[in-house]
Amino acid sequence: MGRLTQFVIAAAFLTVVVAPASSTLQSGHQGHQASGPVPREILERPVALRSGIGTLHEKVTTSSQEAQAFYDQGLACVHSYVWIEAIRSFHQALRLDPNMAMAFLGLTDAYIGLHDPATARAAFERAKALAPKVSKRDIRMTRGCGFSGVWRMKVLP
Repeated sequence: MGRLTQFVIAAAFLTVVVAPASSTLQSGHQGHQASGPVPREILERPVALRSGIGTLHEKVTTSSQEAQAFYDQGLACVHSYVWIEAIRSFHQALRLDPNMAMAFLGLTDAYIGLHDPATARAAFERAKALAPKVSKRDIRMTRGCGFSGVWRMKVLP
């Protein structure tokens, strides 16, 4: 099954099956309560930049080069199905730039891979809340994944 198909299925699952998060999100990424099999303290543990993971680079809205590097590392981990390291990398990016909407979308994908739909939904809601702050380039990039329809319908005017 292709990556685009997986995103479409995940987006449909999130919007149709999974109920919205019941608690109000706190600012930043602290509002995510991992309800899946991996303890939250492991998923939010700081991570270092590593080599040999991949060479993916996707420029996103951030003023922090270090946050960008952790986002790219998380993206490489997602593409390698290494969910825990992807989550840790996206959380590290969010520690450096709490308004990086694309890192929340990355968390959404990684939490889906980790079979934690409630936390995936919370991350997606946080990304939607940050939509007015993202560049048009970030919005165009979301059109290449299954979240694009949900992003456009529920976030963009």
